[in-house]
Formats: sequence, structure tokens, C-alpha cells
Amino acid sequence: MVVVVVMAVLVRCPVLICCINPTAPKNAVRTVMEGLRQESSDGVIRTTSISPGFVDTELDSSIDHVPLREQIRRTMSDFGLPPAAVARAIAFAIEQPHDVEIGDIVVRATVQG
Repeated sequence: MVVVVVMAVLVRCPVLICCINPTAPKNAVRTVMEGLRQESSDGVIRTTSISPGFVDTELDSSIDHVPLREQIRRTMSDFGLPPAAVARAIAFAIEQPHDVEIGDIVVRATVQG
């Protein structure tokens, strides 16, 4: 069995006062995944955390504030990662032989800072 979680790359950023709240639950997930990995040393369960950068999604369509929605759409168009790239990373982790575990994958567009 493979357990894959997808969480924002923001969790890997240095902790800033403004970011403590959003990153705390993500770090909790990372801790649970590491505990699960350590407890399944028999190879029955493999765990992988995938952290995509900025992904080109439909998020902007849910934003009512027009200037912000337009800015996010421009940014997504400029360097948003195609969702298929995240799907390939997930497939890569799952397709590994039973004796190989991919712990963490960070997927970003090459132009993302």
C-alpha cells in the first residue's frame, strides 16, 4: 500500500509570523507521515509527501475581488505548474517497486522563485 499526501510547498518555507497558522497543520501531516513510515518498516506501507509549487488551477474563479483574481490568473499563466506535472509525480511515487519508498517530492515550475 502507498499513502500519498499532497501539501503546499509553503510548508517548506521558513516560518514567518504571518505563516504560522497555515503551516502548522501541514507540519502535523508531515509528522504523521514520518511516524507511519517509521512504524511500517516491514515495507507493507510506503509513504510519500508531494509538495507542488504554484499550480495552474481554477482557484481564481472562486475569488470575488476582481483585481486580486486578475493578478492570480496572470501569475498562474506566467508560471503555474500544469496539474499533469503533479499527477506525474504522484504516479512516479506509486509506480516504484515494493522495496523502494520515495519520501518527499517537491515539484515546482523552473521559473518559480
